Formats: sequence, C-alpha cells, structure tokens
Amino acid sequence: MQRVLYRRTVQPTKKRRRTWEATLGTTRREFLKTAAGGIALSVSPLPALDTSFEASKARATAMHPPSSWQAGPGKARYRIDGRTKVTGGKIYARDFRAWDIDGWPAEEEVVLVLRTPFADREFKGVDVSALPEELRPKRIITGEDLEREKIAVAEADYPEGNYLVRPHTVPDYLGQAVALLYFDDFHTMDRARRVLRSQHNRGLDAGPEQPTVADGFYQPETSIIHAETETEQIFSQVRGGPVRPQELQTERDREAMKQVDEIHERLNNPSAFGWTVVNRSFETQTIDPMFMEPESGLGWLDRSSGTLNLLIGTQSPSYDVTAAGELFSDPQSKLGIKHVHLISAYPGGGFGGRDTSALCLFLALAAAFSEKPIRIAYDRFEQFQAGVKRHAGTMNMAVAVDGGGNLQAVRHHIFLNGGGRRNVSTYVAQVAGLDGVGAYEVPLADVWSRPVKTRAQIAGSMRGFGTVQSLFAVESMMDETAVELGLDPIEFRLRNVLAPNQEIVTGARNAPPGLKEMCEHASAHRLWQERDRRKQESAGTERAHGVGFALGMKNYGTGADAALDEVAIDPDGKITVTTNVIDMGTGTATTLAIATAGLLGANADEVRTGVLEPFKALQMVEGFKRQEDNPRWTPIIFESTKAASTSSKWVHGVEQACAVLLSTGLLPAARELWGNSVNVAATDTRWVDGALHADGLRAIPLKDVARQAHDKGHVVSAMIHAFYSGRWVEADYTVGDETFRWQIDGLSVLRGGKTERELVDRKNPKLFTVESIWEGNGQNFGASACLASVAVNRRTGEVTLQEAVHYIGPGKVLQQDLMEGQLDGCFAMGVGQALTEDIPTFEDGGGNGRWNLHRYHVPLSGDVALGRVEKVILPPESDDAPARGIAEVGMVAVAPAIANAVAHATGVRFRSLPITPAKVREAWSG
Repeated sequence: MQRVLYRRTVQPTKKRRRTWEATLGTTRREFLKTAAGGIALSVSPLPALDTSFEASKARATAMHPPSSWQAGPGKARYRIDGRTKVTGGKIYARDFRAWDIDGWPAEEEVVLVLRTPFADREFKGVDVSALPEELRPKRIITGEDLEREKIAVAEADYPEGNYLVRPHTVPDYLGQAVALLYFDDFHTMDRARRVLRSQHNRGLDAGPEQPTVADGFYQPETSIIHAETETEQIFSQVRGGPVRPQELQTERDREAMKQVDEIHERLNNPSAFGWTVVNRSFETQTIDPMFMEPESGLGWLDRSSGTLNLLIGTQSPSYDVTAAGELFSDPQSKLGIKHVHLISAYPGGGFGGRDTSALCLFLALAAAFSEKPIRIAYDRFEQFQAGVKRHAGTMNMAVAVDGGGNLQAVRHHIFLNGGGRRNVSTYVAQVAGLDGVGAYEVPLADVWSRPVKTRAQIAGSMRGFGTVQSLFAVESMMDETAVELGLDPIEFRLRNVLAPNQEIVTGARNAPPGLKEMCEHASAHRLWQERDRRKQESAGTERAHGVGFALGMKNYGTGADAALDEVAIDPDGKITVTTNVIDMGTGTATTLAIATAGLLGANADEVRTGVLEPFKALQMVEGFKRQEDNPRWTPIIFESTKAASTSSKWVHGVEQACAVLLSTGLLPAARELWGNSVNVAATDTRWVDGALHADGLRAIPLKDVARQAHDKGHVVSAMIHAFYSGRWVEADYTVGDETFRWQIDGLSVLRGGKTERELVDRKNPKLFTVESIWEGNGQNFGASACLASVAVNRRTGEVTLQEAVHYIGPGKVLQQDLMEGQLDGCFAMGVGQALTEDIPTFEDGGGNGRWNLHRYHVPLSGDVALGRVEKVILPPESDDAPARGIAEVGMVAVAPAIANAVAHATGVRFRSLPITPAKVREAWSG
C-alpha cells in the first residue's frame, strides 16, 4: 500500500466507539438538572424591566411589539424586534450593567482578560509595572488561583482545561488567557489595557524563545469513501456508517482502505483507464466573524444563596451554562456555588463566533473571585485576539475525467487548522468532507478531512462551516479541469451535475433540486454569453475583464437536530411562542412569530427566545443509545442556535405545537360554539380575517374560540420536543379521548383553568438516533450558484466586482425580505473570503492583540457591487416543497465564482485566498 504518498497513515490500534457517539461525545446533560457535583443549572431570557432611557433599564428579549410590524397573518412588514433595535432599546448584552438587573447590587467591577501574544516561550508571570499607580489592577487572578480553588475542567466543550496559563509554563496557543485583572470602573480598565497593549511585553514576563510543539490532529477525523458502478453501489457511508480506514480495526475499515488503495492506484495510472488526471492544492485563509458587537457579559455570585448569575449574548446558552457549572463541580471546591443561572440576551450578531465561545468561562471565573458583580467587555482588539475564527484550510485534490468529460474519481484530502482548542473542529471537518466532491456525480471518491491542532487561535463554527473551504477547491478544480479538457466550464458541470435525490458522496439520495437549472440559467445569461468577447475587448485597456461561475450545495441543520417550542393562547386570543433558540440577527423571532398563522389564523403577539427552564416539564431524557421503551427518551434534548436551522427546523417545532393546540384546544372549543352535534375536522376549517370558518357554519373570531377553550378546560398551551435525523421522529398521542399522530417525540399540555401541565406519553413511535443520517436518512442539502463579473486593474492588481448573479433554491419561502437579507449577507461574506478578509494564522495574526479594522478589511458597499447583483430565486419544486435553510448555502459559491472570474480575466489561477492586489501584481510580474 502506498498511503504515505497521499498522507494516509496507519494509526496505532486504539479502541474507539464505532458510532457517531465518538464524534458527538458522551451525553452531557439530563435536561439541565445538574452539572457534575450537584450544581443546579437554569437559563432564562432577559426579565421585562423598565425600558425608560432615564432609568437605564432593559427591554426584554421577549418581544411585545407594536402591531405595526405585522402585515397580516403569516407576513411581516418589518422585524418583530426592529423598532427596539433602531430606537436604541437595551437588548444586547453589551448594553447592560449590574444596576439594570433586578436584585443585583448596583456597584460592579470591570475585568480585563489578559492574553498572551506568544506560544513559543515560557510565560513567567504578569508584569504590570508599566502602568501608573492609578491604573494598577486591584487584584490579579492567575492559573495558580484556579488550582488552589479546585476549579474543575468543563469537559463537555472545553476539555483541555488550562483556562488561565499557569506561570512558568508555555501557552498552548496564541491569544490564550493568562490572568484576570480587576478594576473599579470601565474607564480605568480601558486606560490600563491601552497602556498594556502599547508595551512590547503586553504586561507579561516571558522567557526565551523555545521550539514550538509539533502539530497534531483532533479526533475523530472524517473519511468518506464512495465506490459504485453504473448498476451497483459497492461502498458508501449509508451502507454501514462511518469508517476509519487508516486504523484497520474492523473488516469494514479494511474494506474501506482497499477502496482507498484502488482509487489511488487508478489515479496513478490514468492512461490504463483512458483518464485525464488533474492534481492541485488550494488554501483558504483564517477569517474573523466580525459581528457588530464584540463579546461582553456580566456575572455575579450571590454568596447568600450560592447562585452564580451570568448575562451573556450567546448562540449557545444551554452549552454555556453547562460549562460554567462544570467549572465548580469539584467536591473540594470551597466557593460554595450551588446554582448557575444564565440570562440570555440578544448577541448582536453571531455567524458561529458566539457558539461555544469561552467567554462564559471567564465571566464565571471572574465572578467567582469577586464580592461584587463583574463586567467583561471586549474591545475590537480583544475580539480579534480572543474570538473564534474560521478555520484556515489546505485542500489537496486529484480529479480524474474520462474522454467524454465525465468525472470518474476524486481524491480530496482536507486539512483544517483548528488552533489550540478542539472546539467544534471535528464537526467542521465532517461537513467539509460531506461537500468534498461538490454537487457532482463521482463513481469513485476518497474524501479525508482532518482538523489540525496547532498553536494558532481557536477556530470554530463560523458561517460556512467547512464547506466554504472544501468547495473553493472543488469549484476551482472544475474550472481548471474544464480548461484542461478544452470544455466550457458550465457545460462540463452540466455533464456531471447531480439530479434531484440522486446519491451524494455518502450514498444518501439527498441531492437538492435546482442544480441543473442554475447551470442552465447561468449558461444562457448575457454575462456568460459575452464573457469571451468582453475579455478580448478589454485586452488593450487598463483593466482586464473576466466572468466566472461556481455551483454549490450545502447541508442545513446539523443532521441531528432538536427543537423545544411552546405555543400558548390567552383568553383574549393573544398567542405566545416560547423557544430555546435565540435570534442572533437572522430574523428567527420574526419567522417564528409568523409561523403560527397557518394553523391558528394569527401571528404570535409575543416571542420569548433563549428559554429553557419551562421545558423541564417535558421530562426528556437524553442518550445516544436507543431506548425503545422509554417515552421520554430522545437522542438530543437541545443544541445551540446555528446551521441555518430556523426555516427548516425551528419553524417545524412551532408548527407542530400549533397543530396540537388547534386539534386539542381550539377546534373542540369551536365545535362547542357551533353546537355539540357538529363534528368538523381540522382539515375542513380555515382561518379568514382572524375568524375560524367551516362550510355552512358561522365564522367564530379567534378571541371567542380562545375564551371558550379557557372556560371549558381545553388545551391552551402545547409544549413539544421534536428530533430530526434525516427525518422527524413521529408518534401517536392521545389527548382526551382522541389520538393524533404528530412529528414530535415529547408533549406536555396545559388546560384552561389549570396550573399543572399534563405529560402525554407517545405511542407507536418511529424513532431515529444520531446515527440515522448514516443509515439511509442522510442530511438535507440546498443548492446555490454564483455568476460573477470582475475587472482587474493591470497596474495596481486591484480586483473590482462589477456585477453578479446570485442563485438560490430555498424551497418554500416563509418571509421574502428575511430570505433576501440573508442572501445579501451571504454575498458580502463570500466577497470578503475571495478578495479582502485575511488574518495571518500564527504570530503576526490576531493572537498578538494588535489587530483591528485598520488591518482587517471587511467588504464595504463599493466592494460588493451594491445594486448590481441580480438575485435568481428558484420557485418551489412542488406544492409540498420544504423550507430550506439558506443562510450558509447562499454563500458557498460566491468566493469560487469570483476566483474563477479572476482566473478568466488574468489567465492566472489563484489557488490561495484572498486574491489581493499584491498577489495579482506578483503573478503578472512573474
């Protein structure tokens, strides 16, 4: 076997679980009952406080909007939270101080998290001698203090420990925290951090330079092997689950390695098969999420009750509170923490950068060592130094094509720089692998995706999540291969593009609709039809002209998704939606508000986001192993808000809760109002102008139906849990004397006039596990494409995006404006990846603490061809087409399309992003 040639090496035999449990880790929560050590955990939204400017109080995350946001049932004129945001309401974590929170002491301390700009020498200790006396911190907490107080490891998400680098040790990575510095007020802290930032040693005493630790790999890796003939699937993931070919532990691993060696042998001997083989390597850069509000939060340890209170703007409140609780779970800890409560505020943008962010750890630690509430508020320098980044990627590809221009084999080995903590790098590598051959039919595929452990800054779940790296390589290769064969790049794609529901690289029949249509539309578009003529016309001018195309698909949702939702109606017909997910600026709250209209005839009047505590009434029990006889079992109870899941997953939960409420509460009440002899089915009713209609019967206003439901003890609140793994779990539920089948796996109802909820057991369930995506269900994918026209200045090397066509296949559109807004954001981020955004990965990068927007170039309006981007939104492929998550799939084709356009204009292929003027000048001068 010749594995060394393409970096597949045999690992020492080590027993691992052969399921997705190895990927996801062991179950870590029993619905936030307790962390290890018996610490209670809870999460709530912001309390509804006085919102007057003079009182400096807070507007709640639970939105009570003026009715003017609504444009009728199922429609929104603007975002449900839009008025609060544009008028300066206090909803973001950065807006709050301790005195804003009822019950908290008003006086707070401000904490600076001191970080190291090096990872190649010993950290000897903190040195603040450069600070004048009035700027010196009141006290300093170091790693030695954490050891003394028996601070434990937050195993679930931060298993590496070492949260503050201990003196006389070498930091694990650039930007790692070394100490907490306490100040009386923000002004003093801010002046002190400016002084320290200006110092060569940044407030640290360091030893001489040492050799850096060799890179390693985070486990598990992702290996996707696909082999098929014209009539038979020989090997795929759905035929037996994930594999680890290099371990050679099982017969399936050995069979996978046999396929790997066969693919390698064929790629090395293309003439024997009549193939043309193209080998290339590509690189993508480290990118910062650059959300609007740098991370910040509050913490207070109420020592009288042992409650640690946190306020954070986060994508993952449930994960954050779990991690904070784990810190204090050592029985020998003397800090006396019995309960951790997290208040979830609006984050002010996320893009994955607030998912599993370590800010929660530092807030918890800082509060535990203070007698007062504390505040941490990063400035942009600190956010660049401490924040989660997009993985830099190296992609090595080999593509084999036969004489007819048909793809025959792809080898794609992907290396993603995860930095100094694991974070979610293994998941990012998995998604990169899922898109390792793009949107094309490939009989033979060897996709190997590995997250690399280095001294770089931490990388995590930033928008695009692995696909933006792998697809840049795939779509660049498609163009390069087409040129090699003398084919039109779009025609080459059309010869190989997947048809709807065709097998993707995993073997699952989940190819999205719209791929072929996008190619055909782009091929006929004037930009493509005129590309060669316009290039020739620009030959003697100052700027070279080029047009490029790229096609993409990406999964939405995580593949194993959970929803927690409650829909309730009060006696006046006011509807409230409560959910565990948060709105990080994507319009989730608005989308959930209009999701009630289809079944209940009206939009929600209130949406409460970031809530977990009430859902304990469901008594769900989490575990990856199937528990057939346990009606409370589910594989995953909750997760963070991510993966473009609003339209496809969270809306489903709200709609199912509405179905329960309609069938068991409002419809029985309406039948009584119509007369007990009337037995109208839900399918025979409809809502018109806020009233329930049925043929031959009088229309009943929603408020009258709601009043009847409350007065007669019908269901007025439906709380559900739903689980998705390629398909939704479904089961029968008996409420009263009727049995219904819903796509949920947990149900609790509340009846009018009652205060205790009823738990309804499921029966005859169709259950799935987290492994079901490998057992035939597969993940869901959406399609996108981009056609880009660029001009490249021959003197300066500057690339200008002139115009573009942006394609998306969203399926059912829930709210047009929100969907198009997501597309605009996707396009801008794709332009940044292609042309402007970049942070050096190691010592010269963000980890040194001296990066800000004077060095990091976010695309501006002039960079994104504002007003010159045509949106082509494909119609739903059928009446029952699902709503697809588009917040990530919409960006994955933008950067490679621009790169292909630059290659067309310049005649030079740029295989490393971003394509800067300096790179262009260098290429042309060489």
